[in-house]
Amino acid sequence: MRASALIIVLAALSMLLLFMPSASAAPGISIQGYHTGGSFTPNDGSYPIPVGVTLEVRIWDDFYACSDATVNWGDGTAPDTGGTGSGFAQTYEHVYTAAGTYTITATQDVCPGIVSARKVIEVGGMGNMFDPSSPMFFLIFFALILAVAALILANARITPPRPRPGARPGAPQQNAPRPTPVPRLGYSGINANMTHHLVRLREVPPGAPVQYDPLGPPHIEMVFGKPTNINEQVSCKACGSKLGYTVEGWFCMNPHCPMIGTGPKGFTRGTLQL
Repeated sequence: MRASALIIVLAALSMLLLFMPSASAAPGISIQGYHTGGSFTPNDGSYPIPVGVTLEVRIWDDFYACSDATVNWGDGTAPDTGGTGSGFAQTYEHVYTAAGTYTITATQDVCPGIVSARKVIEVGGMGNMFDPSSPMFFLIFFALILAVAALILANARITPPRPRPGARPGAPQQNAPRPTPVPRLGYSGINANMTHHLVRLREVPPGAPVQYDPLGPPHIEMVFGKPTNINEQVSCKACGSKLGYTVEGWFCMNPHCPMIGTGPKGFTRGTLQL
């Protein structure tokens, strides 16, 4: 009984082996990365590859292949046959000279019959821009530094010094204490348009002191029921002349203003009450 059962099992296994299809696996294509100036950048083909770099591709052989893989790069150049590598995988290299979408095709002879595999890649992107070997690395690095510096400068505020109690207007301040500014709420008017009053520093008369209103910057009064001209010209209350705005603050543009020359030559750090 046991012998007959064993014979039946062996017969079934023989039938399975007889009708089992031959083992075979089509070649596989694996994008490894690219070489640039002696350095290697990994890239699996999921993002663009720069033009002009040396692309490295690994072809995994069919189990029953009887020849090396023939690789067609899809750009019109001659196919490559016989890469370097082990008996299971071969490495091929290629340089794409123009941007575009290309289909890499690997073909092998399994004697008889032909098996093949395909891989679509995009050429013409920037590649890994943060790789030091990338031609865009230093440009991006310095652009980031300049952007951070610009943000710091844009948020910097130049606060003019406040006069000491009892000090003569326009007199230079020596070691003047800087009291904590008290917020001003609800003063009438709107701030004067600095762009409309913008002047160059060299246009400011020598000896003109920085001017500012302790209640806030020069402002335009608002009258109920009347439209407000946001570009209205504000003037120096000491002489009625035009005020100019610079990065240093507000200055009277009249070279004959009564306050001209009351302080040291140049831009004094004294103040004139508007």
